[in-house]
Amino acid sequence: MQGVVKTDTTLVWALKSLVLWYGCVGVFSYGYLIRNALLSQFPRPVVDQLGAMVAVGAVVISIVWMIRRQHILRANRAAVACFGLAIAAALVGLVSVDPDFPAKRTHVAQYFGLAWLVFLGFKNEDRVIVRGLLTVIIAAMLGGLDEMLQGAMIERTFGLADIVTNFCGALAGGSSAVGVQLLKGRRLLWRRADAAEVAAPVAVAAGYFLFLAALYPFRGLEFPLWLLLPIAGGLTLLTNENRWRKLDIAVVRAHLAIGAIAATAAGGWGYVQLMGIHFI
Repeated sequence: MQGVVKTDTTLVWALKSLVLWYGCVGVFSYGYLIRNALLSQFPRPVVDQLGAMVAVGAVVISIVWMIRRQHILRANRAAVACFGLAIAAALVGLVSVDPDFPAKRTHVAQYFGLAWLVFLGFKNEDRVIVRGLLTVIIAAMLGGLDEMLQGAMIERTFGLADIVTNFCGALAGGSSAVGVQLLKGRRLLWRRADAAEVAAPVAVAAGYFLFLAALYPFRGLEFPLWLLLPIAGGLTLLTNENRWRKLDIAVVRAHLAIGAIAATAAGGWGYVQLMGIHFI
């Protein structure tokens, strides 16, 4: 089966998406509230390493589960690959954290949950691999946008290490979500036409992260206009009118979300520049 199996009306889809995004806010907000509550009861070094201990525990539990279910997984190598990628991404995210801020290891778990929320938000897309790829792109781009906003805030900083950690959490969440779908009997279908559908989002994401990488050496300096060229090129491809006519509604909505995040980042850069905010 290909394409959309069920399509919500735009209003219903928007309302469901709002619920999911508020859920994302809750994941982050309660995570910090819990951390602050723990700091009042335990030493800071213990709390800072708690995220790492939880993530490592989750990885260990995942490995044990895979061993116990090997009779199921043996017949589904694609699912095993997805779970293996999720575990590897989580471990990379844990070791890539800025050593000066070990508490940010909790970002792996937070963006893991965020990716699952995004994945659920695109349930109308029946092609599992397309759904998973778009999920990782959106969750990772939100992680990059979050870091960019921090760079324009007092007492916060913009860091590439944090972006890598957020991406790893998003990749772990998206990969595990695809793996679960494969265990439920979904097939990992990939058609030549699918490559054309995801080419524009991948181009936008690539330009977006090149833009973020270029921002790093210009912290505290005036940003040159060429920083916008990679993201502008991707957005141009994304808005190709002929391409949109051939897309399923779920993919169109994913394109809209990706374009909105990229445009918000570009607009935020312009606002920071216009207001003379000290980007750090």
